[in-house]
Amino acid sequence: MQREQNRLSLRTTTEDPRRFNRLDVRVDAQVSHVPASSPDDALWEVLRPRGQHVVVSDLSATGLYFVSAIDFDLGQELWIALDIQATVYPIRAVIVRQQAHIREGRRIYGYGVQFLRSRFAPTAVAAILEFLAQRISVLKEQRSGGKPIIRRILAKI
Repeated sequence: MQREQNRLSLRTTTEDPRRFNRLDVRVDAQVSHVPASSPDDALWEVLRPRGQHVVVSDLSATGLYFVSAIDFDLGQELWIALDIQATVYPIRAVIVRQQAHIREGRRIYGYGVQFLRSRFAPTAVAAILEFLAQRISVLKEQRSGGKPIIRRILAKI
């Protein structure tokens, strides 16, 4: 299973260094299991499963990090529907890291996932890269003093 996921990963192996830095973001997403009995991405398009709402806190072209109250297993494949600028982009991913935390007396989990090659990957990764490029541009302008319009845009993000 691990060898198959490595072949399908947008990174060559889980041990490869990240080729893209992750950027702190706040992106809404829905996370749902990829059924082992029928893992084809066409099933997502038919079912549009209503997943668990999560907030992605960092994002790159090859993976992301989110927090959830659900205890997923390492190696489990997920469909993640990212809401980027009012458009939903599904992407398939595998859980490669898990951290357990206690917050307000409840156990929550942080997950690092790697995106997998799938029919969704080209469109989703292109949207992610465009979104990140826009965010970086805004952050650079903000750090350099920015213009009033940029400050108003940042206040809405």
